[in-house]
Amino acid sequence: MVEDNPDHACLAKYALESSKKSSVTIVPTSQQCFKAVEQNQYDIILLDYHLPNENGLTTLKKLVNEKYTESPIVFVTGNGHTEIAVEAMKAGAFDYVIKSRDYYNVLPNVVTRVLEKFRIISEKKKMEAEIHLRNKELHVLNSVSVALNESLVLDEIIDTALFKILTELPVDAVAVLLREDGTERLMVQSVKGEFETIFQKDIVLNPAWKRLEQFVMIEQKIVVNWLIENSESPFAHDFLNGHLNSFISVPLVYKSEMLGTFLAASKSEDFFSERRVDLLSAIVNQMSIAVKNSQLYLDTNQYKNDLENLFNSSLDFIVTLSVDGVIQYKNERFDKVFGADKKVAGKKIVEFVAAKHKDKVKEKISVDGKDDTMYEIELMDAKGHTIPCLISQSTLNNRDEFLLIIKDVSQISQLQKQLIQAEKLSALGQMIAGAAHELNNPLAGILGYGQLILEEDLPQQTLSDVQVILKETDRCKTIVQNLLSFARKQNSVTEMIDINKMLTDIFELQRYDFEIRFVELVIDLEPTLPKIFGNCDQLQQVFLHLIRNAKDALKISSKHGKKLTVTTEKLQSSILVKIDDNGCGISPENKDKIFDPFFTTKEIGEGTGLGLSLCFGIVHGHEGQLSLEKSDENGSLFVVELPAFKAKKDKKFKVNNTKSLAARSQVSC
Repeated sequence: MVEDNPDHACLAKYALESSKKSSVTIVPTSQQCFKAVEQNQYDIILLDYHLPNENGLTTLKKLVNEKYTESPIVFVTGNGHTEIAVEAMKAGAFDYVIKSRDYYNVLPNVVTRVLEKFRIISEKKKMEAEIHLRNKELHVLNSVSVALNESLVLDEIIDTALFKILTELPVDAVAVLLREDGTERLMVQSVKGEFETIFQKDIVLNPAWKRLEQFVMIEQKIVVNWLIENSESPFAHDFLNGHLNSFISVPLVYKSEMLGTFLAASKSEDFFSERRVDLLSAIVNQMSIAVKNSQLYLDTNQYKNDLENLFNSSLDFIVTLSVDGVIQYKNERFDKVFGADKKVAGKKIVEFVAAKHKDKVKEKISVDGKDDTMYEIELMDAKGHTIPCLISQSTLNNRDEFLLIIKDVSQISQLQKQLIQAEKLSALGQMIAGAAHELNNPLAGILGYGQLILEEDLPQQTLSDVQVILKETDRCKTIVQNLLSFARKQNSVTEMIDINKMLTDIFELQRYDFEIRFVELVIDLEPTLPKIFGNCDQLQQVFLHLIRNAKDALKISSKHGKKLTVTTEKLQSSILVKIDDNGCGISPENKDKIFDPFFTTKEIGEGTGLGLSLCFGIVHGHEGQLSLEKSDENGSLFVVELPAFKAKKDKKFKVNNTKSLAARSQVSC
């Protein structure tokens, strides 16, 4: 109580101590009041208006403005000073009391009322402060949570989260260290604040920090305040050099798996209170989940990339279908061959199936047809070409979808055809060789006896008949020799051949024949075409025969603008010669027969049917391929592929010793 009147002070003290059983301290001046509140904490202050040196109102303002005390101040004034009491309330007094006749009786009740009211207000303020603090903590927690969930990229989420912690909490340094895969070592993942001068990102902790690494890997939460008192600890010295005086380490743990540790430090001593430790622990728990999710995402993404790389590296087409046949997934090869400018995803697989196989595919992928199976069909690529395919179909586990692995068997079919053709030629050659040898014996006898008969003195008519017999026998002998030439395989001299020059010379010999038939000749030769190793006469025979066949097809064609195009191309280890005409083409039923011996579509007397068979054998003997790439109403395209000299320079070919059809044309190599 601040009261300069001894009588009033004594009565007031008696009234309060007798009714409240409390201790009352009385000071007479404002100076003593200031000294008393600095030395002691009082529950309530009774401040009289009339004081020596200065009035109570001035003292009240100093107590409030200079925050001498947080205790409630009750302003005491005499009768008739109500305006002063109001002014005191405005200056910060908690309540006021007037010195009336009942002053000493009223005073205990006023004190009781003020203390209760002050208690309620104080508790309310504490609750408000607690709510404000919790709201701030929730804001920090939410802010960091948002940062942790904004991305699945580890560097991004850790950097953003640490930046939020550094700005939202008054810490001076933060860092995250993650365990190196398969080891107990820690790697610096991210640092902010004062740690940036201590740690180096993306390197293993330097030897001076190995002690810290061992310390924080004990998988327990560690709080160290007042580091200056613990300067002998393994890591305190390094921290103190960075002016950091308190430190916390919280392990990042996900389901008992130690992922790393979170570090924070402050320049303030005794910074990490229980509340702040709890807040940081909650943040680190969320960070642990985010780190694990990021690691799982990386693993999943890597697995996904590996699978995509595996599927996209496949030479086969791989697709998955829904039960209604809609394409769900396809690899890049399927997109490249069947997509072109069209979107493949979302389309039905039957849209890419040749018309004659659509019903078969619909049946295979029907709801009732979920058994694993293999079948052959033809697909239509983006250019409208048919591709024979072998499909391996299976159902995906626990999903109403089909997996189709589609193998392009066009090359296999072509190889099978070539193998069959080669076998045919081989079998036919053996048969012809045997028959020719058997025929040679009687023909030799006929010729021998015929020569003897000519030496006899016979009538002229008889001699003429014998000469006819010998002539026809000699003709039979020539036919047999030709058959033996087809069947016989002998080594022949090979040489380096310039295919471009050979084709140019052939065209020069045939140019007049094409001009009188009004056929346009187009020669597109690759200037850097490598030379090949082979038999010049035999290859002349091949190209001359193919060009003559094209000329015959153009001859019977009724089209205007007849055209023959010969193109050469260079591949990695071979060369291609393409002979393309826009003549009448070959009918579908004859495409598989054109390389059969003795098969011909020409009129009787115009062809033997051995031409393409001989060409096939010659090219095959040069380890090459002769194929019919296309043939329809728009013409035919024959392709000859031969190994380039670089790939076969040390190889000696065995080629057929077949009589050259081009020998009479005297084409040079």
